Amino acid sequence: MSAANLRRVQAALVAVSFLTASAGAALAQQAPPASSAAQPASGMQVRQMQSGFVFAPEVRFTQVNDRSATLVGGSAGWQMDRTLFVGAAGYVLANRARDFEMQYGGALVKFSIGGTRTAGLAPGLFVGLGTATITRPLSEFGMYGPGRPDPRTGRPSALSGSTPVLLYDTIGVAEPQLNAFWNVNRWLRVEGGVGYRFVGAAEMMNRHLRGVSGTVSLQFGGH
Repeated sequence: MSAANLRRVQAALVAVSFLTASAGAALAQQAPPASSAAQPASGMQVRQMQSGFVFAPEVRFTQVNDRSATLVGGSAGWQMDRTLFVGAAGYVLANRARDFEMQYGGALVKFSIGGTRTAGLAPGLFVGLGTATITRPLSEFGMYGPGRPDPRTGRPSALSGSTPVLLYDTIGVAEPQLNAFWNVNRWLRVEGGVGYRFVGAAEMMNRHLRGVSGTVSLQFGGH
């Protein structure tokens, strides 16, 4: 090979090397870093749902048959993402006697507003059935009064209008409620609130069993 041809070949090799290096540098500048491609879009948040079985012992303070009453019981069920609770609940009169009894149970649904935050509100609704036993004065039933005869014998009755009568019946209960809650940690929540107990089915006792109640409970579980 002549010296002129050798110089041409060397010049061509230098040109090819220069173009290859330039192309590689350009591609390296255009390709995005691997770490940035794996990053999520700006503002996106990923959070694990906190759902699970929960149970909550509860105390309620109310009035039954014009007397101060304490109901004890609780609820248990499934809570979805610390927000929607669906389960069952039951309550029984704690300071009960033979003539002062009430117990009922049924379904409970609650929805927590801001359930994953430290504190919030939780409206709910309980619907169920139960039984109750109370006493009422005989005069409420219009059977006896001063000078009225005993309908069984026709003679003046020895009973007065203040004589207590024992009443027992099955009751239906519907109780809307509004609670405030505090999430102490992932497995413990403290709740307190108010509700109103509507009572039906027992015509002679309904108005003596319904009323406002205050409640305090501790909820365990939920994750």
